[in-house]
Amino acid sequence: MEELDNIEYIKKIDRENMGASIHSLPDDMFALLRKLKDFETWNMGEINKILFAGMGGSAIAGDLVSHWLMDRVDAPIFVVRSPGIPAWVDEKTLGIFISYSGNTKETISAFKEAKDRGSKIVTISSGGLLEELSKKYKIRHIKVKKGMQPRAAIAHLFLSSLIPLYANRIIGKKEMEDIEKTINSIKELREEIRIEEPSDKNVAKKIAIKIKGKMPWIYAYDFLIPVARRWVTQINENSKTLAIYFEVPECNHNHVVALAENIKEFKIAPVFLRSEEDEFTQINMDYLEEIYRKNSIEPIEVKAQGESKLAKMFCSLYLGDYVSYY
Repeated sequence: MEELDNIEYIKKIDRENMGASIHSLPDDMFALLRKLKDFETWNMGEINKILFAGMGGSAIAGDLVSHWLMDRVDAPIFVVRSPGIPAWVDEKTLGIFISYSGNTKETISAFKEAKDRGSKIVTISSGGLLEELSKKYKIRHIKVKKGMQPRAAIAHLFLSSLIPLYANRIIGKKEMEDIEKTINSIKELREEIRIEEPSDKNVAKKIAIKIKGKMPWIYAYDFLIPVARRWVTQINENSKTLAIYFEVPECNHNHVVALAENIKEFKIAPVFLRSEEDEFTQINMDYLEEIYRKNSIEPIEVKAQGESKLAKMFCSLYLGDYVSYY
């Protein structure tokens, strides 16, 4: 499409300057990583579980941390998107409460409940009531850059959410090295999908063209599930388009029954977020793709770039951000 290669036209209709925010994600991550490495040790006592609480993009930061560190740290990591918290939250729980604005009602409610239970609390916001309450109760607060659209603050929220983990030595040098390599992978991908790259060479623009006028159904498994959620929320907000995501293999036990019977009733653009998969996952993903092909709908495969799990997550996320923008 000619519009996608008309840079002046894109900038003219991009009133929120979202393109610049997406472009700067790896640069923001690099600057924030330098600050993270310099953080002093916090002695918050014994921590045997970790809770993230937030809504929207703030919660997705927790999802990314949880799936990345699942096989790296001993403490289980949970993410809640509600005004309440689980019964098991206690004084040995590290609670990380994230609200970009600082005024998200659900997050503030969850924060107050965790405080009453004596949890070890860290809050993250650009200001607002969450910062005020943190000062009032002498709770550690991490302030992020103001003036951004919350959905564009993912680099700030993700890296800031790692500060309590690094300061309490739950993560360390290996994770810092992983983040640095991930940033380099994102920068390499950026050269291929930036605004200046023409449609015939730009995979993000190609995908955007394929899903235009359709409802994207995003399929993902394991560590790419939070990325699929991010694709959906970005397409919802940036593209003003409805989208849905499905978790594999769970959806192979229910969704496929309805899909085969009703596939013609919807104008679907099926997107499969894929990586190096075990045999079981590959069979399930291939089976879903074949359902679409049998109905003359060509699946859109997105192969995760990067060497590590984190790199694959963030490169796939970054591609999705650009797709939603185009």
